[in-house]
Amino acid sequence: GSHVPIAVFTILLLTSSASCGTLQQLFYNTTSNFSQSEDQLREIYNVSKELIQQRISAHQDVEAEEFRRNLDAICNNGTIDNFFQSMRASMGLLRRVAERDTIIAILGRRLVLACLTLRRVILKTELSKYGGEEVFSDVAKELYAIHVESVLRKTLVDYLHISKSGGTSFSQAARLSKCKMRGGIGQPLYIGDLPHWLNRTVFENITNGLHMTWSIYGKIERGAVSGCERRIGNVSMQGMQYLSNEYTLHGGLDGMAGVHLCQQVVNVVTLRQAEARLLSHLHFLLAHIKVRLARIRRNTGVDLFQLRFCTNNVSMWEGLIPAILDNYNVRSFIGERAFHTAVWGIGRPHVEVARRLLLQFDLVLDLDAGDAATNLLMYQGLGWNVTLAEIHARTAEVVSSKTNYSRTECAIEKLLAEVLPRQGPDRELYSLGRTLSLLDQLLLGWAREIGLRPEPSTINATAVVPPEEAEAPIRCGLLDKRYRSTEVQQDGAAE
Repeated sequence: GSHVPIAVFTILLLTSSASCGTLQQLFYNTTSNFSQSEDQLREIYNVSKELIQQRISAHQDVEAEEFRRNLDAICNNGTIDNFFQSMRASMGLLRRVAERDTIIAILGRRLVLACLTLRRVILKTELSKYGGEEVFSDVAKELYAIHVESVLRKTLVDYLHISKSGGTSFSQAARLSKCKMRGGIGQPLYIGDLPHWLNRTVFENITNGLHMTWSIYGKIERGAVSGCERRIGNVSMQGMQYLSNEYTLHGGLDGMAGVHLCQQVVNVVTLRQAEARLLSHLHFLLAHIKVRLARIRRNTGVDLFQLRFCTNNVSMWEGLIPAILDNYNVRSFIGERAFHTAVWGIGRPHVEVARRLLLQFDLVLDLDAGDAATNLLMYQGLGWNVTLAEIHARTAEVVSSKTNYSRTECAIEKLLAEVLPRQGPDRELYSLGRTLSLLDQLLLGWAREIGLRPEPSTINATAVVPPEEAEAPIRCGLLDKRYRSTEVQQDGAAE
């Protein structure tokens, strides 16, 4: 999609020097986690290159074509000399091509980092000949500038809130970082991004007519305010800076072929290890079902809960929460109709679509990587001054204490033994997400080490700040309205 530049960007970057060896140490420490991930890195390169080439074909200009040729060379088995030449050329061209296409900016920076990581063994012996720290410093400056420029062209963080993966805490961090949003966690009702967990009819049959929150599984369409232009345009006109989508990606009413990201927003997702996420989701639901039944059926509610829900009745659960049981992570990426695939129907075609879309997210957080990693991505990637490291909302302990529910009171071991081994697609998607998150951690860790800050000055851009707002606190980090001298046109879906 087209955009209006927010400022006149130059190639001038900060030139802070890092202490000798720091960037190399960070590189080898971070990439030591990739020892089992070579296949993932090669897939990131191959699929990203394919997606970039598809998008470049729409631009049809000399610069884009030259960029495509360099991508072909950057990860081949040529000499280390050729590798560095291709990498430097690719980064310079990427920055110029990325001004016209923010999805290429995202794919391109991770592609360069994936190729660099695949060379980590030979770099250990050869890097000193090419300047050592200076090489990594140059890469960090160029790729971080591409990231910051890309975020500054956008007006909104669109967070894919995969339930029980730290999303409530992420939304609280957004609010405390002064992002303007609607509702408690950035989910305006009319947008249609609410979670689709329970089948309402099944729940009412089990409980003799009771209604439960989150019971909209089966309602495929979102409503009138759907699609990138209407959805983002609507909330942006109200000055919102943050949305939390707890359903699935958009554009999938007719099937997975149309599912896309909105490229005029900052797309962020948090992933969590599949079994832990599912276990957390089941116990969260059990706790709230217990409270609901006890409150409405004061004399019989707890007995009904024990009889009907504290059970290993797999077929009952399959009917009640099919999406939760069957690879909920993957369903969150594949659009409205495919989200409602029959239980145990998620397979290879769904994973392939989910993987291609995951590659296009601006930032991928790994909940299992710990507070330091999420802190790095949220501050250095978004400029937020409050991060998940400081907030843990709706943890299992909090839910248990508020609902008087203990995980030990429901014996569902046989249910878990049946469903946990069937989360292969989610495990595969998490594995890719973990690798993408490590690449993000590498770049943002480098940027922090050399003193690059998440603000326009990092790319020598000048924010237009009215005098009366000069002393006001930053609101929503890089999404602060003062960093934008013009509106971004509301268009652009990433296929």
